[in-house]
Amino acid sequence: MIRKISRCLLVALVLTGAGVAALSVAFRSSPARATAPSRVIEFAEAPISPDLREVAVKVAQSAAIDPTKLLDVAGAGSGSNLAGIFVGSTADGSDMISFHNARGMIGFKPLAPVVASRGGMIVYDQASGTSTETKYVALEGAVEPGVEKVTLELTNGSSLDVQLVQAGYGGFSFFTYVSSDPATFPVAVRAYDAEGHQVQSRDVREDLQPACPAGNPGCLPAMGNN
Repeated sequence: MIRKISRCLLVALVLTGAGVAALSVAFRSSPARATAPSRVIEFAEAPISPDLREVAVKVAQSAAIDPTKLLDVAGAGSGSNLAGIFVGSTADGSDMISFHNARGMIGFKPLAPVVASRGGMIVYDQASGTSTETKYVALEGAVEPGVEKVTLELTNGSSLDVQLVQAGYGGFSFFTYVSSDPATFPVAVRAYDAEGHQVQSRDVREDLQPACPAGNPGCLPAMGNN
């Protein structure tokens, strides 16, 4: 399987000999083939591997974060152990986040300035499948305290309000989304304030395309020559 990861993802860390990948999806199998609920889990109860737990403790400590107070924001369902967002804080109460998958994580970053630099909403996306076909897509994100609603526009023309959950001290909210149905692959993510005004938007279509779309027959031979 060839996996494509969004260009916006941060550089992955490699710790204690484990490859730490910059993936950011809370996967869930569902008869509806698309889901948007999330939950906040105490780090001690997070459904992660012992190896990832060990890495997370070390990364948190290196960032002056108490690992015993970490939270994990993940999708709700049978795939919630595959990825999520670690949320912690420094001694001065500053929220810190790290996106992770089942095998590794990225370094903790200060939440407030990261979200502010993206206009009130940060979105991480991932697509996986073959070189010519996207099999599933997923999003994770965080929004500033003034955001009351996040909506996804889907390929089939419908829209979906994702569930926002809070973690940390700053009042920020988080969300996750995953789909294995091309009809419900996300096209855009939009954040709104309490009065319904759009705060920020993000078009994710290009990020979620396969490396060699069907309309580009010369792509695969070109890749083979690289």
